[in-house]
Amino acid sequence: PLRVRDVLEDDGGLESVLQRRYMIVNVWRNISEAPIVADPFAVCDGRSVPDEDYIAHDLVYRDRRGQTYSVVHNEAHEWMYFSGMRMDEAMLLKCFDSRPPPGGVRWTAHSGFVDPRAPLESPVRQSIDARCLAFFEDSDDVRTMLTAAALRRLLRDAYKGNSDNAALGDSETASSADT
Repeated sequence: PLRVRDVLEDDGGLESVLQRRYMIVNVWRNISEAPIVADPFAVCDGRSVPDEDYIAHDLVYRDRRGQTYSVVHNEAHEWMYFSGMRMDEAMLLKCFDSRPPPGGVRWTAHSGFVDPRAPLESPVRQSIDARCLAFFEDSDDVRTMLTAAALRRLLRDAYKGNSDNAALGDSETASSADT
């Protein structure tokens, strides 16, 4: 809630906003004409990171304080990266979820890393990210608690022009698989 309090002015309704679900989402992308080869961006499947593996760190600025988390090494973590990301591709990261879905995750560990297979002459990674705050009404849970698999089907159907999403039954929204 600290970051939300830093960004939003309290006109008397801030506490009611903080009672509802909200997320901090980063949009990350390559800004170079060349695909990323050196120092690619990796994310960890949050279902493989127990809460005790997150270590809080204070961020001290001239005009405010904040907090972020690091992750301790654990062989059980399932890291993945996207090789050769192009300028027209972007990554969305859930950095914080005030009310994660059952079986879902509160945040996503992520990092750039040195890929030892990258040629020495590879261009340095050039990327940019933007942090977004998303606020939801309680009635939004039907859409925002979907698993990744259910969301892919919903988007695929919408892309095909099929607005009948009856296939997304309660079992899809309650599943923890592929969250």
